[in-house]
Amino acid sequence: MATDDEIDSAYLAGIIDGEGCIGCYRYGKRFMFALTVSMSEPEAVKMLGLRYGGHYSFRQSKRANVRPQHIIRIASAEELRNCLLELEPYLHIKRKQAQLALEFLETYCEYYYKDNPIPKHIKIARDRIIEEIKAEKAPKQNQVGLA
Repeated sequence: MATDDEIDSAYLAGIIDGEGCIGCYRYGKRFMFALTVSMSEPEAVKMLGLRYGGHYSFRQSKRANVRPQHIIRIASAEELRNCLLELEPYLHIKRKQAQLALEFLETYCEYYYKDNPIPKHIKIARDRIIEEIKAEKAPKQNQVGLA
């Protein structure tokens, strides 16, 4: 029988599969991965934040009939790694993106800065991961509806 923790992990993975975005973002010459979930109901967003950390925000639309959004963004390498390692087995739709983010995070080290550039083999690995995540997120051609 599944434990409460396993049930919560499966639930949160489902939220990420349906409402989440595992993205790769460029900041100058650097790249980083982040997980963002935005929903009109706050419970799951807050549950993610309490469990893994991240930054919570609230956005009220200026347009009528648009519900406000509760947003959690997990961008810290340590918090994101912990989250994805725990939830990756339960993910279906975003599993490949999570695996790529985890692979990228394995190459992450705060040691690489101006005075100590990223080694070439790590840069090559990162470039490959970034291209794979772009391909994973690109619209798929010839998608067929449900049978």
